[in-house]
Amino acid sequence: MRIALLLSTFLSACSGPPPSDEQLMRRHMQQRADFVELKDHLCSSPTKRVVMMEPEWSDPKVPDTEKEILYSLFRRTGTKGVYYDADCSFRLAVWSSGWVGGGDYKGFSYRPIEHWLGKEVDVPLDSIEIEDRAIAFFSYPIGDGWNLYFQHWP
Repeated sequence: MRIALLLSTFLSACSGPPPSDEQLMRRHMQQRADFVELKDHLCSSPTKRVVMMEPEWSDPKVPDTEKEILYSLFRRTGTKGVYYDADCSFRLAVWSSGWVGGGDYKGFSYRPIEHWLGKEVDVPLDSIEIEDRAIAFFSYPIGDGWNLYFQHWP
């Protein structure tokens, strides 16, 4: 089982260049209703959790019926999984590159309350330069509590 997880993590690390901010914003606008449905579904839960479709895993383990609902919404929004903070705040994984314990991540986040851990920027994430040795979290607001996010773990 661990070998399969490591192999799938390695394969997902070879995901090519990240989608541009423009591509992500266009996806968010075109699939707006699906993103809102996903937000409403997640925000109805008081349980902090991680549910990933690629590679498949969850913590804590979620029932198959819940996975079916989330996986359907992930496919419709073009996302791979969610890190849900149990306060109607979450990150939707779209792209990752790197190795276990380090790498770069890009996706969507929803934060109805101002408590993002990273630095909110007023320029697109595509233009940010990252120092390899520093852990970095950036968010770029796209409206109504939604953001694009970029994380770098050296």
